[in-house]
Amino acid sequence: SYSTADFSSQNAPMKTPIPLACTLGTVCVSIGGDSTTAVIKVYEGTSAIFTSAATTWTTAGDTQVFTVNSGSFAAGETISVSVDQSTSVDMNYVNVVLTLNVS
Repeated sequence: SYSTADFSSQNAPMKTPIPLACTLGTVCVSIGGDSTTAVIKVYEGTSAIFTSAATTWTTAGDTQVFTVNSGSFAAGETISVSVDQSTSVDMNYVNVVLTLNVS
């Protein structure tokens, strides 16, 4: 999971190295803005491996869970997440939790 400090700008992906070989299980996203529509993207290095449909968070603090169960990461590879919004998102109120399936 990531703290809000990991967002340097509204579309900058968060990056972290993978400690073990794994696949991506779920992406859980909470956004603080009301009536926010966004697309969540997960990258393996620079390649997008998951792109959600445009999803609406109706009230502040809503959480959406995207089940992926795919991808193949080796230890040391980089995984990152971006939140691409069509409406203004206050990035101080975004929380992303990735669940990884250890191989």
